[in-house]
Amino acid sequence: MVVAVSPSAHRRQRANQIPTRNAFDGLRRRAFTPHRPDSAGDAVTLPDATTLAAFGLLAGLQQVTPWGSGHIHASYKVQCRGRDYLMQRINRTVFHHPRLVMENIARVADHTRQRLQDEGMGDADIQRRTLTLVPTRYGRTAYRSKDGEWWRLYHFISGANSVENSSSPEVLYHAGQVIGRFQSLLSDLPAPPLHAVIPDFHHTPRRLDTLWQAQRKNVMGRAAIVQKELVYAANFSEQAGTLTRLLEQGHIPWRVTHNDTKLNNVLFDDTSGEGLCLVDLDTVMPGSALYDFGDAARSGASTAAEDEPDLRKITVDRRKYSALLDGYLLSAADFLSPLEKELLSLAPWVLAFEQGVRFLTDYLNGDIYYKVSYPDHNRVRAQNQFALANAFLTVG
Repeated sequence: MVVAVSPSAHRRQRANQIPTRNAFDGLRRRAFTPHRPDSAGDAVTLPDATTLAAFGLLAGLQQVTPWGSGHIHASYKVQCRGRDYLMQRINRTVFHHPRLVMENIARVADHTRQRLQDEGMGDADIQRRTLTLVPTRYGRTAYRSKDGEWWRLYHFISGANSVENSSSPEVLYHAGQVIGRFQSLLSDLPAPPLHAVIPDFHHTPRRLDTLWQAQRKNVMGRAAIVQKELVYAANFSEQAGTLTRLLEQGHIPWRVTHNDTKLNNVLFDDTSGEGLCLVDLDTVMPGSALYDFGDAARSGASTAAEDEPDLRKITVDRRKYSALLDGYLLSAADFLSPLEKELLSLAPWVLAFEQGVRFLTDYLNGDIYYKVSYPDHNRVRAQNQFALANAFLTVG
């Protein structure tokens, strides 16, 4: 028998209350103790000659090879005489409106470049501090092939690398600087707002609504298995919507945000280790600066992988968290509002909670969004993120 969990039964009606520096009060007393489990290549299709010609690459072409470990787009390093490029085929299954994605990226890249030029930075340095789109021969930001695929081209940033994870606080410090700098450079992007290419991406209450729908439908018959996780999500649903409410009520400002600030989306200089820029700009759109900091802390300061089943291993590396915060504030302190600064410690909890909700929803829906390696993979991920959210309650 499935016991329905009604989110309304657990909510406290505080929609108009602005949290203070004690925003975690009350959360620690109801910390979640999740159930611990009993036991612990797609084919490569290179861009064709017509696509390469659309960007004027055929004359000096030397080699085209698959590049990177990303799971969304197909990426290729294109080596030409005198210059290398990164070509990508946009995943239309994830991004239904590639034209809007490219309009956002072009605006962000152009504005960032102009800001860096205004600061007196030379072109060679600018091309390492922001992504540089290469237009087609017809002056467009992307090429649409006859079969409907969308292709784009960037200057390749040489002498740089990204990392999946790191035990070094210094790496987190540089990542924090890059994220804050990205937001700072775009803090004066003129109207109109960027397109919301994935609507409600970090709208936590709507993520919860989707979870309750998945629970009611129970298409895989899994709801009874995850009652403890569902109760946890319901218990904290009101607090988890704090950032969303503050945005909608105008208490914190809408900003240009990256929305996918995992460590592997930061480029670092091969020699100095200095952070250079953020990549993977597909999800850049209006949001809260707190989303980017919170997601960076969620993914970068955890002591365990996102799918670690042994929840005893999951906590927050305080040295890495502090380094990330210090680096971020070095770049972002001048434009953040007092309330945004006050809420920085809440943001990682919200983002970890939200990610847990997303994994739990996918588990109930039959693992249709996130790739899984075994039947309970998404359940383990959800438990992992809820445990990490608990750990963030002790930080700040």
